Amino acid sequence: MDTPEALDTNATFQSRLGIFILKDPTVIERLSDEQAKRLDRLIEANSLQALIYAQVDALKVQNRISPRRIAAWRLARACAHARVEAFRHTLNEIVNTASEEGIPVRLLRATQVAFYLCPRPELRPLSQIEIQTPGERAEELYDCLRGKGFVVVDGASSVADLEYYLPSIDRDGVTVTIYRRSCARLATHEDDPFPMDDAKTEDNPEVPGGELLLILLALKIFEASFYRSLATLLDLHRALSELSMDWNELHKKITQMGVRKQLYAILTLAQEIFDSPVNADFIVRLEKDPTITAEFQANALPLIRELLLQDRVSFEDVGKAKAFFVPPTPLVTADQTQGTQVIPRMQAGLGQ
Repeated sequence: MDTPEALDTNATFQSRLGIFILKDPTVIERLSDEQAKRLDRLIEANSLQALIYAQVDALKVQNRISPRRIAAWRLARACAHARVEAFRHTLNEIVNTASEEGIPVRLLRATQVAFYLCPRPELRPLSQIEIQTPGERAEELYDCLRGKGFVVVDGASSVADLEYYLPSIDRDGVTVTIYRRSCARLATHEDDPFPMDDAKTEDNPEVPGGELLLILLALKIFEASFYRSLATLLDLHRALSELSMDWNELHKKITQMGVRKQLYAILTLAQEIFDSPVNADFIVRLEKDPTITAEFQANALPLIRELLLQDRVSFEDVGKAKAFFVPPTPLVTADQTQGTQVIPRMQAGLGQ
């Protein structure tokens, strides 16, 4: 058996993390007090207690976990079970309302994972329901829901990127965000890379395929500035494990979007932490990208890994990590300043 001293390195903590979450929750009892408390904070920050308790229950190892942890995880699962019913009811109401109005709806990111990939949705507690409609239909559905008692979340209107999504709305503790686009506008791709068909409502809600879900989950980690993003990385692992992938199509799409470095970083970390099934040839193709340098691999990946494994992140470290993904600003000569220069809008840390 490992001694606490032998488990105190970050490398060992990372290696035990994937085993703890996916296979053997008793690992936490073999960590040092410091590392065990760190793991407690990490799974609480990422709302993973319900999933961990389900593992404990399935393996029948309650007697090998401290009573305090068992009680906390059991309570978290009970709360998640009660909460998911409210989310399920709200999602069904939204989809039915959209269908009645002839508005296509697409599930996004964790909402898709919870209701279509997890064996039980309470194992992926949600902070909000995320859906997309064709851009010009977003306000229409938004107004319909406002008419059904949804109210704008305090402060949501001041932070919303109205080209990307509408201010979040809430009713009875269930928050909903309606997106006009599948992902934030990128400098190298002004149109939505995954547009919706405004005429297609017979399959409401639309459930994205593996390639789209994978890209959206990876980019979500950057949009969230890595904060509480271990759960999203776990969503990505589940997508890789459960869905078929057209790796050639995925490479084509991320090349068009200019996010090869982002996908390389997140997929590499998913492999390291969760042993995710990533196509080896796909990774080799990405490593041939001239922007994925030895310096990038040696400096960016450890920094992002550390951010994902913290329950709190510093703005300074987030800035350092995102700097690896921002393209250099081209020099502007005196001749170029004579005309009008159009600089594309870019989501920090996303464009390449």
